[in-house]
Amino acid sequence: MTSTTGQVFRPITPSPRSYLHEALAEHFRQAIRSGELPYDTAFPSERKAAEMMRVSLGTYRRAVKTLTQEGLVTAVQSKGTFVVYQPPQPR
Repeated sequence: MTSTTGQVFRPITPSPRSYLHEALAEHFRQAIRSGELPYDTAFPSERKAAEMMRVSLGTYRRAVKTLTQEGLVTAVQSKGTFVVYQPPQPR
C-alpha cells in the first residue's frame, strides 16, 4: 500500500446529518474520482481497513457495498477489493 493510499485509509469525521457508512462511501468516492485511489488500486483487507478508519467492520462493508453497486470498485473473493473506476480521458 502506497503512502497516498495510507492517507485515504484514516479516520474521518462525518457530517452530523449523515450516517457513518454514507460519509465513508463519500470519502472513498471522492478519493477514487480525484485519482487519489487510481484504477486497480487494492484496498487493504476489510479488517485492516476498518481498523485504520476506526469504524466497525459492518460499517466498512456497507460503504464498500455502496461503491460496488455504483461501479467504482469490485470485490474479488479471496483476492480483495479493487478500484475499477477510470476517469474519462481528455481528447
